[in-house]
Amino acid sequence: KGSGSLKALSWAVFRNAEVYDTFPTMAVQLATLGVFLGGCFIASKGLNPLKKLLSLAGTSMFVMSILYIIMMLAAPAINPGADYVTMDLSFKNLIPNFNVAYFTSLSILVFAVGGCEKISPYVNKVENPSKGFPKGMIALAGMVVVCAILGTVAMGMMFDPAEVNANFDAYAANGGYWAFQKLGEYYHIGDTLMIIYALCNTISQFAILVLSIDAPLRMLLDNEHTHQFIPSALQKKNKFGVHSNGILLVLALASLF
Repeated sequence: KGSGSLKALSWAVFRNAEVYDTFPTMAVQLATLGVFLGGCFIASKGLNPLKKLLSLAGTSMFVMSILYIIMMLAAPAINPGADYVTMDLSFKNLIPNFNVAYFTSLSILVFAVGGCEKISPYVNKVENPSKGFPKGMIALAGMVVVCAILGTVAMGMMFDPAEVNANFDAYAANGGYWAFQKLGEYYHIGDTLMIIYALCNTISQFAILVLSIDAPLRMLLDNEHTHQFIPSALQKKNKFGVHSNGILLVLALASLF
């Protein structure tokens, strides 16, 4: 996530994927370490800044996803002269071939909501957890479904699947930026949408990094059943209610790799 936020920031500044790839490996590693240190610092300040950061990241990325879907579906009517991929949405083409390959590909559904388990340490922080937390998880799944289905249709109008499959690694790394860059071309506003998306993604990647530092520590160190196995030094909390020594341990372990 640290390098992901740097890549997103690079797209916002240089507006392409090539410049980031030319940076020296050591420089990228040092910059990533700096981002990680910043993440540790924010994680040590407790739930308040984390909650604000995650709210900003989640809201901005969801808004950008919905904005992309709406603007892409409306683009052919606004700019009929642009180059779009012709899609056949007839019923026979929407029905998949129910073979082994199809059923094994369903495993991607697990990754569609992968990472939601990280919010489990915050269940008791939710107002009326027994009702609020399940509602939040259902809303999360619903947002993913809407963005996945409509986003797939929107991107199918923009990119040829054969080209994506032929350059899968490049599209996996840069597809989102190319999508907003091309969307800006349809509306004759240049790279504006791509820059906004890249900045939102920078915040999102950094927010997930902070969450990935804070949540596992809470899972381990706040669990009353594991206290007997945890050194007392790691159980101490700072004034923000955070296991600051645990964050230092994470930092030390991360530096080894």
